[in-house]
Amino acid sequence: MMAVLLEKFGKGWAWVYEKFWEKPDPSGTEESKPRKGLLVIGPGGTGKTTFAKLISGQLLPWVFGETGKYDESFGEETFTLSNEPNVQVVVPAGQAFRRESAWADVRTDIASGRYSGVVFVVAFGHHTPSGTGYKSHPLYKGKKDEFLVSYTATKREEELAALEFILPALETAPEKLWLMTLATKQDLWWKERATVEQFYTAGRWADHLAKVRAARGPRGFAYEFRSASITLSNLKDSEGTVLFPTTEGYDVEKQATSVKDLFNAFDALRNWEDRS
Repeated sequence: MMAVLLEKFGKGWAWVYEKFWEKPDPSGTEESKPRKGLLVIGPGGTGKTTFAKLISGQLLPWVFGETGKYDESFGEETFTLSNEPNVQVVVPAGQAFRRESAWADVRTDIASGRYSGVVFVVAFGHHTPSGTGYKSHPLYKGKKDEFLVSYTATKREEELAALEFILPALETAPEKLWLMTLATKQDLWWKERATVEQFYTAGRWADHLAKVRAARGPRGFAYEFRSASITLSNLKDSEGTVLFPTTEGYDVEKQATSVKDLFNAFDALRNWEDRS
Protein backbone atom coordinates (compact mmCIF):
# COMPACT_ATOMS: atom_id res chain seq x y z
CA MET A 1 0.00 0.00 0.00
CA MET A 2 2.77 2.41 0.94
CA ALA A 3 4.62 1.70 -2.32
CA VAL A 4 1.52 2.40 -4.40
CA LEU A 5 0.84 5.60 -2.49
CA LEU A 6 4.37 6.91 -2.98
CA GLU A 7 4.45 5.94 -6.66
CA LYS A 8 1.15 7.70 -7.36
CA PHE A 9 1.57 10.82 -5.22
CA GLY A 10 5.25 11.12 -4.27
CA LYS A 11 7.16 11.04 -0.99
CA GLY A 12 5.28 14.05 0.35
CA TRP A 13 2.30 11.77 0.97
CA ALA A 14 3.97 9.21 3.23
CA TRP A 15 2.41 10.90 6.27
CA VAL A 16 -1.08 10.00 4.97
CA TYR A 17 -0.30 6.29 5.18
CA GLU A 18 1.26 6.63 8.60
CA LYS A 19 -1.63 8.70 9.94
CA PHE A 20 -4.63 6.85 8.55
CA TRP A 21 -3.53 3.35 7.62
CA GLU A 22 -1.24 2.21 10.42
CA LYS A 23 -3.91 2.10 13.13
CA PRO A 24 -2.83 1.72 16.76
CA ASP A 25 -4.39 -0.93 18.96
CA PRO A 26 -6.51 1.05 21.42
CA SER A 27 -7.48 -1.89 23.64
CA GLY A 28 -6.75 -1.35 27.30
CA THR A 29 -5.87 2.32 26.79
CA GLU A 30 -7.61 5.60 27.46
CA GLU A 31 -8.47 5.73 23.77
CA SER A 32 -10.80 2.73 24.17
CA LYS A 33 -13.22 4.72 26.31
CA PRO A 34 -16.34 5.98 24.52
CA ARG A 35 -16.09 9.52 23.18
CA LYS A 36 -18.50 11.90 21.54
CA GLY A 37 -18.90 11.62 17.81
CA LEU A 38 -17.89 13.84 14.92
CA LEU A 39 -20.41 15.26 12.48
CA VAL A 40 -19.48 15.79 8.83
CA ILE A 41 -22.27 17.83 7.29
CA GLY A 42 -23.00 20.11 4.35
CA PRO A 43 -24.90 20.24 1.06
CA GLY A 44 -24.88 17.29 -1.32
CA GLY A 45 -22.01 16.89 -3.75
CA THR A 46 -19.39 18.79 -1.73
CA GLY A 47 -17.19 15.84 -0.72
CA LYS A 48 -18.44 14.92 2.76
CA THR A 49 -18.22 11.16 2.26
CA THR A 50 -14.79 11.45 0.62
CA PHE A 51 -13.47 13.32 3.65
CA ALA A 52 -15.11 10.86 6.07
CA LYS A 53 -13.60 7.89 4.26
CA LEU A 54 -10.15 9.44 4.43
CA ILE A 55 -10.26 10.11 8.17
CA SER A 56 -11.63 6.61 8.73
CA GLY A 57 -8.61 5.08 6.98
CA GLN A 58 -10.33 3.92 3.80
CA LEU A 59 -7.39 4.82 1.58
CA LEU A 60 -7.75 2.32 -1.25
CA PRO A 61 -10.57 4.14 -3.10
CA TRP A 62 -8.77 7.44 -2.50
CA VAL A 63 -5.43 6.19 -3.85
CA PHE A 64 -6.94 4.54 -6.91
CA GLY A 65 -9.13 7.49 -7.86
CA GLU A 66 -12.54 6.04 -7.07
CA THR A 67 -13.34 9.02 -4.86
CA GLY A 68 -13.74 11.12 -8.00
CA LYS A 69 -16.92 9.19 -8.77
CA TYR A 70 -20.03 10.72 -7.23
CA ASP A 71 -22.43 8.33 -5.52
CA GLU A 72 -25.40 10.24 -4.16
CA SER A 73 -26.12 9.53 -0.50
CA PHE A 74 -29.70 8.63 0.34
CA GLY A 75 -29.39 8.48 4.11
CA GLU A 76 -27.03 8.73 7.04
CA GLU A 77 -23.60 7.13 6.63
CA THR A 78 -21.41 6.19 9.60
CA PHE A 79 -17.69 5.56 9.90
CA THR A 80 -15.16 5.34 12.74
CA LEU A 81 -12.15 7.58 13.15
CA SER A 82 -9.03 5.77 11.94
CA ASN A 83 -6.80 6.26 14.98
CA GLU A 84 -9.72 6.38 17.47
CA PRO A 85 -12.17 3.61 16.55
CA ASN A 86 -14.32 4.54 19.55
CA VAL A 87 -15.23 7.82 17.80
CA GLN A 88 -18.14 7.59 15.39
CA VAL A 89 -18.12 9.81 12.29
CA VAL A 90 -21.65 10.60 11.10
CA VAL A 91 -22.42 11.89 7.58
CA PRO A 92 -26.07 12.77 6.89
CA ALA A 93 -27.32 13.13 3.32
CA GLY A 94 -27.01 16.71 2.16
CA GLN A 95 -29.40 17.18 -0.76
CA ALA A 96 -31.73 20.12 -0.18
CA PHE A 97 -34.92 18.08 -0.56
CA ARG A 98 -33.72 15.62 2.11
CA ARG A 99 -32.54 18.16 4.67
CA GLU A 100 -35.90 19.14 6.13
CA SER A 101 -36.51 15.61 7.39
CA ALA A 102 -32.98 14.20 7.82
CA TRP A 103 -31.37 17.27 9.35
CA ALA A 104 -34.08 17.88 11.94
CA ASP A 105 -32.71 14.92 13.89
CA VAL A 106 -29.16 16.10 13.27
CA ARG A 107 -29.96 19.48 14.74
CA THR A 108 -31.45 17.79 17.79
CA ASP A 109 -28.34 15.64 18.16
CA ILE A 110 -26.04 18.68 18.02
CA ALA A 111 -28.11 20.52 20.62
CA SER A 112 -28.14 17.49 22.93
CA GLY A 113 -24.35 17.18 22.91
CA ARG A 114 -23.92 14.04 20.79
CA TYR A 115 -21.00 15.60 18.91
CA SER A 116 -17.81 17.25 20.10
CA GLY A 117 -16.93 18.60 16.67
CA VAL A 118 -18.54 19.49 13.35
CA VAL A 119 -16.88 19.63 9.94
CA PHE A 120 -19.09 21.70 7.65
CA VAL A 121 -18.13 20.85 4.06
CA VAL A 122 -18.63 23.36 1.25
CA ALA A 123 -17.14 23.82 -2.22
CA PHE A 124 -17.71 27.47 -3.24
CA GLY A 125 -20.73 26.29 -5.19
CA HIS A 126 -18.83 23.60 -7.12
CA HIS A 127 -21.20 20.85 -6.05
CA THR A 128 -21.21 17.64 -8.06
CA PRO A 129 -24.66 17.58 -9.70
CA SER A 130 -26.95 14.58 -9.50
CA GLY A 131 -29.66 13.59 -11.93
CA THR A 132 -29.45 14.21 -15.66
CA GLY A 133 -26.97 16.29 -17.68
CA TYR A 134 -26.52 20.01 -17.13
CA LYS A 135 -28.67 20.95 -20.13
CA SER A 136 -31.69 19.50 -18.34
CA HIS A 137 -31.07 21.61 -15.24
CA PRO A 138 -33.72 24.32 -14.58
CA LEU A 139 -31.00 26.99 -14.53
CA TYR A 140 -29.77 26.15 -18.02
CA LYS A 141 -31.00 28.75 -20.54
CA GLY A 142 -28.95 27.80 -23.58
CA LYS A 143 -25.41 28.93 -22.71
CA LYS A 144 -23.06 26.76 -20.67
CA ASP A 145 -20.95 29.61 -19.26
CA GLU A 146 -24.02 31.49 -18.02
CA PHE A 147 -25.39 28.29 -16.53
CA LEU A 148 -22.18 27.65 -14.57
CA VAL A 149 -22.24 31.16 -13.10
CA SER A 150 -25.87 30.75 -12.04
CA TYR A 151 -25.33 27.21 -10.78
CA THR A 152 -22.39 28.00 -8.50
CA ALA A 153 -24.05 31.17 -7.18
CA THR A 154 -27.20 29.20 -6.35
CA LYS A 155 -25.19 26.49 -4.64
CA ARG A 156 -23.33 29.05 -2.51
CA GLU A 157 -26.69 30.32 -1.32
CA GLU A 158 -27.57 26.72 -0.51
CA GLU A 159 -24.40 26.45 1.58
CA LEU A 160 -25.45 29.52 3.56
CA ALA A 161 -28.97 28.18 4.03
CA ALA A 162 -27.58 24.86 5.28
CA LEU A 163 -25.36 26.63 7.81
CA GLU A 164 -28.29 28.76 8.97
CA PHE A 165 -30.34 25.60 9.54
CA ILE A 166 -27.95 24.23 12.18
CA LEU A 167 -26.96 27.57 13.77
CA PRO A 168 -29.45 27.40 16.67
CA ALA A 169 -28.07 23.99 17.66
CA LEU A 170 -24.48 25.19 17.44
CA GLU A 171 -25.33 28.07 19.76
CA THR A 172 -27.04 25.95 22.42
CA ALA A 173 -25.08 22.67 22.42
CA PRO A 174 -23.78 21.81 25.91
CA GLU A 175 -20.12 21.69 26.90
CA LYS A 176 -17.35 22.43 24.40
CA LEU A 177 -17.89 22.33 20.65
CA TRP A 178 -15.61 23.00 17.71
CA LEU A 179 -16.48 23.74 14.10
CA MET A 180 -14.43 23.64 10.92
CA THR A 181 -15.56 25.07 7.60
CA LEU A 182 -13.87 22.91 4.97
CA ALA A 183 -13.92 24.27 1.42
CA THR A 184 -13.15 21.32 -0.84
CA LYS A 185 -12.31 21.06 -4.55
CA GLN A 186 -9.54 23.65 -4.31
CA ASP A 187 -8.15 22.38 -7.61
CA LEU A 188 -11.27 23.63 -9.41
CA TRP A 189 -11.30 27.20 -8.08
CA TRP A 190 -7.59 27.74 -7.40
CA LYS A 191 -7.40 30.93 -9.49
CA GLU A 192 -10.25 32.38 -7.42
CA ARG A 193 -8.77 31.42 -4.06
CA ALA A 194 -8.69 35.00 -2.72
CA THR A 195 -12.40 35.37 -3.51
CA VAL A 196 -13.16 32.00 -1.95
CA GLU A 197 -11.36 32.84 1.27
CA GLN A 198 -13.15 36.18 1.42
CA PHE A 199 -16.53 34.47 1.01
CA TYR A 200 -15.95 32.14 3.98
CA THR A 201 -14.09 34.52 6.28
CA ALA A 202 -16.15 37.69 5.85
CA GLY A 203 -19.69 38.76 4.99
CA ARG A 204 -22.69 36.67 5.91
CA TRP A 205 -20.65 33.55 6.67
CA ALA A 206 -18.56 35.38 9.23
CA ASP A 207 -21.64 37.09 10.67
CA HIS A 208 -23.26 33.71 11.36
CA LEU A 209 -20.15 32.40 13.11
CA ALA A 210 -19.87 35.57 15.18
CA LYS A 211 -23.29 34.77 16.62
CA VAL A 212 -22.12 31.32 17.64
CA ARG A 213 -18.98 32.75 19.27
CA ALA A 214 -21.06 35.32 21.16
CA ALA A 215 -23.48 32.67 22.40
CA ARG A 216 -20.84 30.16 23.48
CA GLY A 217 -17.88 32.29 24.54
CA PRO A 218 -14.21 31.60 23.77
CA ARG A 219 -13.92 28.67 26.20
CA GLY A 220 -16.89 26.88 24.69
CA PHE A 221 -16.19 27.27 20.98
CA ALA A 222 -13.22 26.82 18.66
CA TYR A 223 -13.29 27.44 14.92
CA GLU A 224 -11.09 27.00 11.86
CA PHE A 225 -11.51 27.60 8.14
CA ARG A 226 -9.49 25.44 5.76
CA SER A 227 -9.57 24.70 2.06
CA ALA A 228 -8.18 21.64 0.35
CA SER A 229 -8.29 19.40 -2.67
CA ILE A 230 -8.86 15.93 -1.28
CA THR A 231 -8.95 14.54 -4.81
CA LEU A 232 -7.76 15.91 -8.16
CA SER A 233 -10.75 15.50 -10.42
CA ASN A 234 -12.65 17.45 -13.06
CA LEU A 235 -16.21 18.32 -12.06
CA LYS A 236 -18.57 16.52 -14.45
CA ASP A 237 -22.30 16.15 -14.79
CA SER A 238 -23.98 12.74 -14.78
CA GLU A 239 -23.42 12.37 -18.53
CA GLY A 240 -19.68 12.88 -18.22
CA THR A 241 -19.54 16.43 -19.54
CA VAL A 242 -16.78 18.46 -17.88
CA LEU A 243 -18.24 21.49 -16.13
CA PHE A 244 -15.10 22.66 -14.33
CA PRO A 245 -11.65 21.24 -15.13
CA THR A 246 -8.82 21.00 -12.64
CA THR A 247 -6.90 24.27 -12.80
CA GLU A 248 -3.84 24.12 -15.03
CA GLY A 249 -0.72 23.97 -12.88
CA TYR A 250 -2.52 22.66 -9.81
CA ASP A 251 -0.50 19.51 -9.10
CA VAL A 252 -0.11 16.82 -6.45
CA GLU A 253 2.34 18.98 -4.51
CA LYS A 254 -0.25 21.72 -4.05
CA GLN A 255 -2.78 19.06 -3.18
CA ALA A 256 -0.44 17.53 -0.59
CA THR A 257 0.15 20.91 1.00
CA SER A 258 -3.59 21.60 1.23
CA VAL A 259 -4.46 18.23 2.74
CA LYS A 260 -1.64 18.33 5.27
CA ASP A 261 -2.69 21.83 6.36
CA LEU A 262 -6.27 20.58 6.67
CA PHE A 263 -5.30 17.76 8.99
CA ASN A 264 -2.97 19.90 11.06
CA ALA A 265 -5.99 22.11 11.76
CA PHE A 266 -8.20 19.07 12.35
CA ASP A 267 -5.74 17.70 14.90
CA ALA A 268 -5.46 21.10 16.60
CA LEU A 269 -9.24 21.21 17.07
CA ARG A 270 -9.25 17.68 18.44
CA ASN A 271 -6.49 18.66 20.90
CA TRP A 272 -8.49 21.74 21.95
CA GLU A 273 -11.43 19.43 22.61
CA ASP A 274 -9.33 17.38 25.03
CA ARG A 275 -8.11 20.35 27.04
CA SER A 276 -10.12 21.17 30.15
